Amino acid sequence: MAVNVVCKILLMGPLAQVGLALATSIGAWLNLALITWLAVRQRHLAFDAGLRSAMVKLAGAGSALALALWLAQRPVANVFAGWATWRDESALAVLAVIGGAVYFGIVVALFGRQWLTILRARRRPAAPVAAADSRRISLD
Repeated sequence: MAVNVVCKILLMGPLAQVGLALATSIGAWLNLALITWLAVRQRHLAFDAGLRSAMVKLAGAGSALALALWLAQRPVANVFAGWATWRDESALAVLAVIGGAVYFGIVVALFGRQWLTILRARRRPAAPVAAADSRRISLD
């Protein structure tokens, strides 16, 4: 938290609201790093082959997402260039949909078979059956 506050103070002036967002991001990444370090130290987390493989796949999916958005940015902006109002908001919404579709598709392509196998192996617990009440309530 202290790093977050210090970064906000340092970055607020030169970068305005972007500095505040950047400081929050720096604090969150530092928090993740500390939690991961502590979890590994206490043997609650192990970087086995499966985790390393998933991290590489997710990094690849993130890179593909960044590339897709970078390639789509100019064409999407051109589509909405003639709009007098809601131009930027509409372009952002379309880019968000494109990004979501690309990332979802790549993650399903990379993990789909594993997820299906895990889902098939899991058995859903049976719905709880209400216990029959032996007493009858009579309204007479």
